[in-house]
Amino acid sequence: MMTPSVSERTKVTLLLMAPLLPRANGSAYELLRPREYGDLLSTLSQAGHSLEDLLGVEAREILQDIRIRISSERLSALLARGVQLADAIDRWRARGIWVIGLGDPEYPIELVERLGAAAPPVLYGCGDAELLRVAGLAIVGSRDPSAEAVDFARTIAEEAARSQVPVVSGGARGIDASAMRSALQAGGKVVGILAQRLDRAAVAGENRESFVTGQLLLLSPYDPSAGFNVGNAMARNKLIYAFAKTALVACADHSHGGTWAGAIEQLDQSDPMPLYVRDAMEDEALAELVKRGAMTWPIAADIAQLACQIDPGWRSDADRHGPAEPTVSLFEHASQMLLCLDSEYSRTELQGHLEITPAQLKAWLPKFLDLGVLEQTSKRPLRYRTKPPALPL
Repeated sequence: MMTPSVSERTKVTLLLMAPLLPRANGSAYELLRPREYGDLLSTLSQAGHSLEDLLGVEAREILQDIRIRISSERLSALLARGVQLADAIDRWRARGIWVIGLGDPEYPIELVERLGAAAPPVLYGCGDAELLRVAGLAIVGSRDPSAEAVDFARTIAEEAARSQVPVVSGGARGIDASAMRSALQAGGKVVGILAQRLDRAAVAGENRESFVTGQLLLLSPYDPSAGFNVGNAMARNKLIYAFAKTALVACADHSHGGTWAGAIEQLDQSDPMPLYVRDAMEDEALAELVKRGAMTWPIAADIAQLACQIDPGWRSDADRHGPAEPTVSLFEHASQMLLCLDSEYSRTELQGHLEITPAQLKAWLPKFLDLGVLEQTSKRPLRYRTKPPALPL
């Protein structure tokens, strides 16, 4: 099981941004906010320095020379918390918790690509860090779900485990916990993104065996001793989606709550990931998500097919069952489906035939035209038709 060590760069980040003392600020000076941290990184880089230089003997001189709105006194006080940092690292290690930061080789590049400046500066984790490479199915839902929604989430999680598709969720009670537990019991891999008390989850008896077998990875962008905070819980949803290639909403509360907000945020992206909902259109929230571009989940037997749309490259190291089969992306699948169409279609009709969202069609239409699998036949109204592949000579 891979457990990263704390790099010098990450140590500086922790000194500047982490409380270090349980349930306390750890310093008389205010911790750096994300924007301040970003400004500091940019300023240091422009001056020819790295973040690690702030641990060296010339740190005080560097802080006095650079031009930044943060006072050198405040930065020096935060950087002087070396003893507190050492104690915190020992405390985390005793619970099996490790830390990685932006710039570390273990830090998932996908988070930077998908979240940009919103990517967390540090990630606290417990479990096999190899699972950081996961590309899985996010299963999310409300904390107080119906029995039908729970049964559905459990069934899909079990099918995902059998299809060797990892499950990503948030660890909250309700759908999250049910899906994660079912996937683990079925022998699957799980990545849980927690918004609170990673230190407790790291030593919880029900998680011990899953850590040992390498099935479970728990992550949090927040201090391991941090308690519940609504803002943290809402922001954590971005990470759940960032660690997944496909998402499934088992249930949601219409127009409020983290599940609803996270799903709407994804559907509003210019190039959203495939987002599915449970096929229960009597549910107002799920029906509205479909209107906004979500798709209803196919029958459970099709989940093995879905696995081909979720990059399973991590399996070659995790399963030891031989090389993974070639993957087919959603775009490639849609391109192949176009070859089965033999008429003229409007944009709305194309979206329906391909079973993709409006945002996906908008992003992919120029690619279809460039590849020559589709051609525009008229402008008013806009109509398209497929181009059959050229026959070999």
